[in-house]
Amino acid sequence: MLERLILRLNLKSRIMKEIRSCFVPGILLLSVAGSAQPLNTEPQQSPTEWVGHRGASYDAPENTVESARLAWERGADGVEVDVYLTADDQVVVIHDKTTKRTTPVDLKVADSTLADLLRLDAGSWKDPKWEGSRIPSLSQVLDAAPQDSESYLVIEIKCGPEIIPALQRAIAEACFPYDRIRFISFNWDVIHQIKPVFPDISALWLSGFKKNQEGVLEPSVDTLIAKAQLAGADGLDVSHTGVVDAEFVEKVHDAGLLLWVYTVNDPIRAQTLVDFHVDSITTDRPQWIRQQLNVERQ
Repeated sequence: MLERLILRLNLKSRIMKEIRSCFVPGILLLSVAGSAQPLNTEPQQSPTEWVGHRGASYDAPENTVESARLAWERGADGVEVDVYLTADDQVVVIHDKTTKRTTPVDLKVADSTLADLLRLDAGSWKDPKWEGSRIPSLSQVLDAAPQDSESYLVIEIKCGPEIIPALQRAIAEACFPYDRIRFISFNWDVIHQIKPVFPDISALWLSGFKKNQEGVLEPSVDTLIAKAQLAGADGLDVSHTGVVDAEFVEKVHDAGLLLWVYTVNDPIRAQTLVDFHVDSITTDRPQWIRQQLNVERQ
C-alpha cells in the first residue's frame, strides 16, 4: 500500500513538471510522446539564427559528419564544431583534448596523427546504431555541408593560434566560401590573431561567467565589450546563464557587436532570448526547440 502511494505521488510530481515545462510565454505547448507541439498560435517571425551545438548532438554523436548533416537537414542555420591541431599539422574535429570520452581509446589529440584519429569509432558511446561514425577532419565536415545554401559552419578553435595556418589550408583546399564560415574561441589571442588573416570571416570571442568573492558574476558586459573590441572581434558568444538580459543585449548591440548565446535547450529560456533579440542561439536540438517556439526566420 505504501509503495503504491509513493509511486502515485512520484507520478503526480512528474506530470506536474511536464505540464510546467509545456508553457512558454504567449505559447501553449502540449507534450505528446516526448515531443511538444505549439497549439493555437501563429508562427513567430524572428531574425535570431539557430546553431546546432556540435551538430545535432542531442540525437547524434557530437562532432561527427553524421551529426553535422543531421543538424543541417533539420534546418539549422549553422552547425558548430570544435577543432584541434594534430601532431601532423592537420585540423581535426573533436571537443576534448583526448579521445577518451567519445571513443574506446584514450589518445591525446595533439600527440596523434590525423590517420590515428580517423580510425577511431566515435559513435558507439552515443548509441550502438552510430557504430562506425568517425572523428572527422575539418575538410570532411566542410565537404558534407549543403551545396547552394546559406547555412554555415561555426568553427570553435579549442587550441591556440598555432592552428591558423592549418585552417587556412583546409578552408582553401575545400574551396569553401568565406561567407559560410564563422570562428569562435575562448582564447582571446586566437580571435586577435585570426582576424587579420581572415578579415572577411566573422570571429566572436567566447565567454562564460563566474562569481567573484563578493558573489557578483564576472566579467561585466562593459569588460566583455572592451576586450572584444580590442581583439577586433565581430561579436561576443556568451553563456546564456547569469547576466544576459535585455540591457546586456542592448549594450552589446549599441557597441556594434553581434551577440550569440550558448547552449540553450530550454524553450522558455530560448523564448526569452529571442524576445531580447540576440543574434544567434546555440542548442543541442535546433529543430526541436524551434518547433517549441513555432519560430520562423524573418
